[in-house]
Amino acid sequence: MTEPDVAITDYLLAIESLWLATLLVAQPAGRADLQLWFVVFFAATGIASVLGGTFHGFCVAHPSHMGRWIWRKTVLAIGVTTSATWMIGASMLWPGADTGWLTTMVAGG
Repeated sequence: MTEPDVAITDYLLAIESLWLATLLVAQPAGRADLQLWFVVFFAATGIASVLGGTFHGFCVAHPSHMGRWIWRKTVLAIGVTTSATWMIGASMLWPGADTGWLTTMVAGG
């Protein structure tokens, strides 16, 4: 393992994030829109952490096609996390409002 401190930290963050996403899915929601975006946020954070830990632990010292693929998927998962953060903010600022326009902007940006 090339960067064990980073990889282990990423894997621990993944466990925590995916656990939180699972807990949120199991709870009844007062605001389903907000719950959905928090689930997306924690799930995408968990996926990014697993992929990032794998990249830093096993691909940094030995560049390969698989390593580049893992890194691209890591960055994509981080982008999903960022998009969910925007949607959480919009849902909190404008509760009950139609945020479809923001979803379109975030997805298109």
